[in-house]
Amino acid sequence: MPIALATASAADFRPLLGQSFQLTFPTGAVVSAKLASVDEGAPYRPDFRVPFTLRFHVERSTSPSGVMQAVVVVENDAAGRLELFAVARQPHDDVAPWDVDFN
Repeated sequence: MPIALATASAADFRPLLGQSFQLTFPTGAVVSAKLASVDEGAPYRPDFRVPFTLRFHVERSTSPSGVMQAVVVVENDAAGRLELFAVARQPHDDVAPWDVDFN
């Protein structure tokens, strides 16, 4: 069943760790990515969602150049099709990490 953004939690994404996702950028670039981590933050208030961050690893050679942040279409068979705001992080070795924060 696809993940609903309004109620999504880190627990929804943990089973997808290591899975492949397709990321489509506003430039039209389509790249393959792996869900590398799901990290929870400290809750702000008991009636708010616990914040969490998804980190996707993209091959550095395929990450779109000049794009530092964008609304990205993220697709996976289990997660469905999600439109998420992603931010590029400092590349290292052959990896270009992209983070998506849920607050």
